[in-house]
Amino acid sequence: MNELIASINNISRLKRLLLGAIDPTHRDEMKKAIKKLGPTFNQLWCHSKDECFSLRACLINLLTEPHIDDGDLDWAMLTALGQFEEGEFCIADIGRRFSYGRGSVAGILGRLFIHFTRKWSGSRICLVSTMHEAVFRHA
Repeated sequence: MNELIASINNISRLKRLLLGAIDPTHRDEMKKAIKKLGPTFNQLWCHSKDECFSLRACLINLLTEPHIDDGDLDWAMLTALGQFEEGEFCIADIGRRFSYGRGSVAGILGRLFIHFTRKWSGSRICLVSTMHEAVFRHA
């Protein structure tokens, strides 16, 4: 179990770094919000003093229909894991499909763009990291 937690923390660290490269101002605002939430919240979710995501979800073999991320702040960071083939990541608003293989990390303005995944074969896990707007506003 410790190895699994360590792996998830490493993936979170990578997502923080990538978000910092894409939108450092937004990432820093998210980090400030996490710090304001206090130690109880931090013990449950944050394993790093630099944490910026208040929500981590693990989607196991979940085929997503076209949607926007209602209630989240702008950015969602996604990581695909498992033994699967195909399963493109699609952004309907711009009419694009992206190859989204095992180990891929993607960032999307999830509440601005309609997005979904196409059917895949095999077993697919998607780790989603984001921050709910209510958490951000509360902090």
